[in-house]
Amino acid sequence: MRALLIRRLGQLVVVLILASVAVWTLVYLLPGDAAQAIAGPTATPAQLAAARERLGLDQPVVTQYFTWLGHVLQGDFGLSAQNHFPVSSVIAARLPATLQLTVIGMLLAVLIAAPLGLFAGLRPKSRATALVHLYCSLSLAVPMFWSGLLFVLAFSRATGLGWFPAISTYSNIFASPEESLASLAGPVLVLALFVSGILTRFISDSVESVASTEYIRTARSKGVKGARLVFRHVLRNAAIPVVTIFGLQLASVLGGVVVIEAVFNYQGLGLLSLQAVEQRDYPVIQALMLLVVTFFVVVNLLVDILYMVIDPRVQLATA
Repeated sequence: MRALLIRRLGQLVVVLILASVAVWTLVYLLPGDAAQAIAGPTATPAQLAAARERLGLDQPVVTQYFTWLGHVLQGDFGLSAQNHFPVSSVIAARLPATLQLTVIGMLLAVLIAAPLGLFAGLRPKSRATALVHLYCSLSLAVPMFWSGLLFVLAFSRATGLGWFPAISTYSNIFASPEESLASLAGPVLVLALFVSGILTRFISDSVESVASTEYIRTARSKGVKGARLVFRHVLRNAAIPVVTIFGLQLASVLGGVVVIEAVFNYQGLGLLSLQAVEQRDYPVIQALMLLVVTFFVVVNLLVDILYMVIDPRVQLATA
């Protein structure tokens, strides 16, 4: 297992290096002039030249990349082109809001999907299972931006029943749980309903597939039944594909967070990324893209580790 982890970590480092090249090159090729954005539209040629020299834009392309990479490895992503604050400080200020939304939303999605998927997988031909599948189809058919707008119109204090604020603000859930949950209700429910539809369907299909195998029929014939059969035999074997889907959803949920934060004007990383693109704040764009890629590869590494914990045969197959 140790050798496999070392190999995975080596692959992670290679992927991150290639991703840094891709991110830097993509932003480098974007239209616009970062020096012009920092110096302002009324800057003189001398001021523009000074800004380019300060940013290192007068250096060869390769030198610019390695200079940027060296700073990134020290946690220095440069200064925001809009407010001239350190990019790391700008991201750090928004990161807790997005983390809180993502963690609570994914936790709620699992709490919804696990019992529904397990029930539907164990009773595939029941009428209640048909309702579960209908729920999955509806949750996937409605885009998150649309369900978010419907939530605001129906339940906000501005246009609907007045249960929740139309604009969600961040507050630490451990410091003020009631205020935080009331403000997060809209974004969390929209995220959880969408993700739970995907998870429910995959849990249902995986459990149904495992429950119909010869292995489970043999266990039943030996007198194994009830909770022991479900939790010790069915769920353990059905977990691997579910872990894969959960990892993919966790990694891709950042795209959904952008939409949700825009709808609810929630001041997290998703809204920050939209603002950075609109304002051509290239240092912030670079940092956010690299952060997303890092999150993706780390989640994939964690999924690989979970594979080995759930099914030791994975270690032998990949050794």
